[in-house]
Amino acid sequence: MTVLVALNAGTTGTDPMVSDQYQVRLVGVPRIQLPGSDVAIGPAQRRAVFAALALRPGQVVPRDELVAAVWGDDAPAKVTGSVYTHISALRRVLDKIPAPSGQPVLTASRAGYCLTVPAERIDVFQFTRLLEDARRCGSLRDTDGERKALGEALAIWQDEPLAGVPGPAAATQRARLTELWLSAVERHAELRLADGRHEEVVAELAELVCDHPLRENMHRLLMLAMWQGGHADDALAVYRQAKQLIADAAGIEPGRALTEVYERIKAGERPSPRTCGPGARRQVQLPPRAQPFVGRAAERERIGQALAAVGRGRGGSLLVEGGPGTGKTALLLETVAAARAAGHTVLWSATDELAAMTSVDLVCTAAEANATAGVVDGLHQLDRCKSAVLALAAQAPTVIVADDCHWARDRIVRDLRDVLDAAAGLPLLVVLGARPYPRGAELQRVVRRIRAGGGCIELGPLSPGELHELGSAMLGRALTPDAVATAHRLTGGIPGYARSFLAVDGHARLGGRDHETGPVSAPGCQALVELITAQYSVLSAPTMRMLATAALLGGSVPRAALAVALDAAPGVLTEAIDEATTAGVIDADGDVMRFRIPVVREAFASRTPQSVRSVLHEELAARLARAGMAAELVGKLLLKAPGALVKDWVPDWLLASVAELGASAPSLATELLTRTIRQPFATEAQRAAMLAALTRILLPSRGLAGVGALPSARLQAAGGVVHPVRKIPVGTQ
Repeated sequence: MTVLVALNAGTTGTDPMVSDQYQVRLVGVPRIQLPGSDVAIGPAQRRAVFAALALRPGQVVPRDELVAAVWGDDAPAKVTGSVYTHISALRRVLDKIPAPSGQPVLTASRAGYCLTVPAERIDVFQFTRLLEDARRCGSLRDTDGERKALGEALAIWQDEPLAGVPGPAAATQRARLTELWLSAVERHAELRLADGRHEEVVAELAELVCDHPLRENMHRLLMLAMWQGGHADDALAVYRQAKQLIADAAGIEPGRALTEVYERIKAGERPSPRTCGPGARRQVQLPPRAQPFVGRAAERERIGQALAAVGRGRGGSLLVEGGPGTGKTALLLETVAAARAAGHTVLWSATDELAAMTSVDLVCTAAEANATAGVVDGLHQLDRCKSAVLALAAQAPTVIVADDCHWARDRIVRDLRDVLDAAAGLPLLVVLGARPYPRGAELQRVVRRIRAGGGCIELGPLSPGELHELGSAMLGRALTPDAVATAHRLTGGIPGYARSFLAVDGHARLGGRDHETGPVSAPGCQALVELITAQYSVLSAPTMRMLATAALLGGSVPRAALAVALDAAPGVLTEAIDEATTAGVIDADGDVMRFRIPVVREAFASRTPQSVRSVLHEELAARLARAGMAAELVGKLLLKAPGALVKDWVPDWLLASVAELGASAPSLATELLTRTIRQPFATEAQRAAMLAALTRILLPSRGLAGVGALPSARLQAAGGVVHPVRKIPVGTQ
């Protein structure tokens, strides 16, 4: 469906290509659609720049965010010039679109670039607006309006969105929009089944289930359509195929909703539009519960008390607060299960990270708990269903469980605050889950209010005992005390990290592993790296760069050394450290910043490819040495970059720093001296001086009585002339 909206401004000039009737098309290959023709954007990266701007219409997109969106972590050295080139080319294309004010459609400022195209002229925003209209109609039980809005939304979808557009931002948006489209297809199919149009549904879904084999709801709808059309045997075959696909891909059994349809068909029930359409039993797509769920006894008891209170007619609010991986969602899902077991009406809410919009699904009503599978959906956006939520609470004890509230727009949070105001006078419990960062101003007000009322539940790490229980349950064998202690140190006891680590049999590698090399560098741990980096992707580009550099420098980094390594202005570095501290990634202790959790440091270090890491270690070592930074830090970097030891500056630096190294890190000094002495470029004078320094470090550590074997072996390995210990003058010690 093509919608052309005329701007107030008239056509500019005489160029027939310039028009005030246009659409920005991001579904398919990005392009500008004019009456009778399409205007191409250009090559792939230019389309990626355009898409990144078009997905945030009317907003200034900073240059570093634009670079991250298009090039990700592999940005070329001269990426700024590439951005300017693409922006200049886009201006020539976009000159065909006059703005109402007569100003350029694409503007630039010191802050970044802005595409001043109204959102209603961009097809993906038309698509999401129509989906919102459909959801509103659904909440009002306006089936005709919902069907019409869904049909118009699906008519926009002619191809994959952002087709052929490279970059991480496009990939993320493609996945998000595709998920919205698939959900709309499924809902539209339900409405048509209610009208008895099963043949249309079979024709449409038979192909889609092959493309999306893990979407259980799509398999369920296809089974219902076949069943409604009198093809029960074909419907049972669809179930068997779906079961095999799900088992092969995920290693699990089909969910309750799909299995229930299978059992009804197998039992010989007769289908009808009522049992197949929107009034039929449907499964809300809650995240999977953590298996096993360990610990959090005090927190679960506190939530249990609140659930008991709402059952007695007393409402309230709780905040489950914690950083990434601390298990907020897992605890909220346990809350849902406990509330359902108590017979309360349960609403599950989750905020989408990219759209910052909140969906609300009716999980279970007390009246339906025994009569159905206990799950229906349908309330959707909070700002459009406040009255329905309050009406539910007026009828029976109701619990709203809202996850990822830190992403919610201020408008959504204001609606949530209105619900909190009403909770005091109703049997309504609101349980929120949120990270400490990021948070908007409205959410901060809500958090302060809940905290003042004593409703804040802060999630810390698991204890070693709880980690032992988790690991033993996951691996089917008990972890040794040493393994538990090491796993706890590496993961900080954070449940999400511990689960990912143990899932790849991480404890088999525990014991004796230095956290500087770390577990996430081992094969099979890429999922843990991706989990951690995705959780902190909200941080600004300067902060991410700071953390990646600090991770290469080590677990604890002096602020001065970090400033030298980044060549950053003090103000920029301070802002980055403050942001990372607020997000819980690091602790800034005076002049030293430390990663709170070793695996987080290793995940940030792994953002730099292994092939590049050695070169960066060498460059950082040289830069820090020239600036006179701590010898121990420079020495560790040199050992991480073996090629650096052949640089001609190393022997002189090492001899100048050996006294400091010998006092603070004698083993490091010994290793550096032993390796550097072997290098062919070292002069005889440098060799002699390094050999003498090595002797001074090795001998006092064992006294004169029994030092013959190891120092001689060390010196011999270093290529020096070995003298019996008894012949070494005392003064050289």
